[in-house]
Amino acid sequence: MDSDTRFWISSMISQGREVADAQRVFQDTKQKLVAMPIAVTHDGLQSYGEAFRREFYTQATPRTIEVRSVSLRDRGFNNRMERLNQTYRDRNKTQRGLDSGRTAQEMSDAIRIAYNFTRPHMALKGRTPAEAAGLDLKLGQNRWKSLIHQSAKARPADTEQEAKTAD
Repeated sequence: MDSDTRFWISSMISQGREVADAQRVFQDTKQKLVAMPIAVTHDGLQSYGEAFRREFYTQATPRTIEVRSVSLRDRGFNNRMERLNQTYRDRNKTQRGLDSGRTAQEMSDAIRIAYNFTRPHMALKGRTPAEAAGLDLKLGQNRWKSLIHQSAKARPADTEQEAKTAD
């Protein structure tokens, strides 16, 4: 998540908390960013540190720094991410149909899209994280409906056919 705009960049559902799991999230995030982040903050889980070193120490300067927020003294560094985790858990704990990794990931992606594009934040003065990041899709009053309509218009016909045959 970007700490300034609160834009949720990436999430990956995994069965474990291994280095490879964390590394996949970092790789996905790097693909979506225009520029490398100044810093990456995490809660100190050992696999995050190793995945960070594998993904970000291979880059040329300027080097992204790692911030391990593991003590009460450092608590403020990771509080936005922990708040996002709570928002996710509040939504996720009542859901059903997460029978496979694919459906769980699809639901996680849907929650991320809603968080970024439809949910205004008090800390962002009533704007969504997307708006704070300069991504104004002109969604209007009914953001979900407009987002669905824009998505349907942008969907290529061959992807629609693939979706029908996959079901």
